[in-house]
Amino acid sequence: MKIYRYYSNRKYFRDVFQKCSLYFNSLNNFNDPYEIFTFAQIKNSNEVYYDDECKDPVKACCFSKEYSNYLLWSHYAKSHEGYCIEFDFSKYLQKENEHEDLFFLTLENKKVYAFSIVYNTYNIQAEKKSNNKFNFQQTINIVSHKNKIWDYEKEYRLITSSKESLNLKIPKDVITGVYYGLKVSDNDIKKEEKYISRLGYNIFHRKLSLGINKEELVLDYNFV
Repeated sequence: MKIYRYYSNRKYFRDVFQKCSLYFNSLNNFNDPYEIFTFAQIKNSNEVYYDDECKDPVKACCFSKEYSNYLLWSHYAKSHEGYCIEFDFSKYLQKENEHEDLFFLTLENKKVYAFSIVYNTYNIQAEKKSNNKFNFQQTINIVSHKNKIWDYEKEYRLITSSKESLNLKIPKDVITGVYYGLKVSDNDIKKEEKYISRLGYNIFHRKLSLGINKEELVLDYNFV
């Protein structure tokens, strides 16, 4: 399965190729304030409490399942002046035991879990404990649910456990192409293509354009 990550900042975009790595960030730094909260309903009770610390060990890198999402280009790619990198981790993903739609891969000797985000209101059933420790499946459930107002993102997420945010090296062949926003000039695209090629990548470069219908992006043309 191919997944896509949008970039508004040219330096961060180029860093992916130069360092051949992905940045796993703290959920505290995400643009959805509710990402930092864990809502738990006490078993056999209607009482709900929240915790803003139990997600601290989780660091995440977020993607979308779409490269031509008009809103994502508007929100995360500098209003169509940015970039979208295509990744394909298929041959590195392994099934996580009996858990449906949950996979993992190993990056720099760290286990990284991969899954789609589910969009619905979600309270985890748990005992209220002073240490707020959750088991493996509870942790996955906590970080794989978001409010349905975000469902336009069609998010796919990689997570790992770490005290600090970190960069993790990725196999070079998982980077398969780049899409450029409709406001990126042909000249700038050629510059990026040349820069990326010098680093040893043999990938496609494609520009997007407005479609006939509103809020639709289509392939404009390929750079060869």
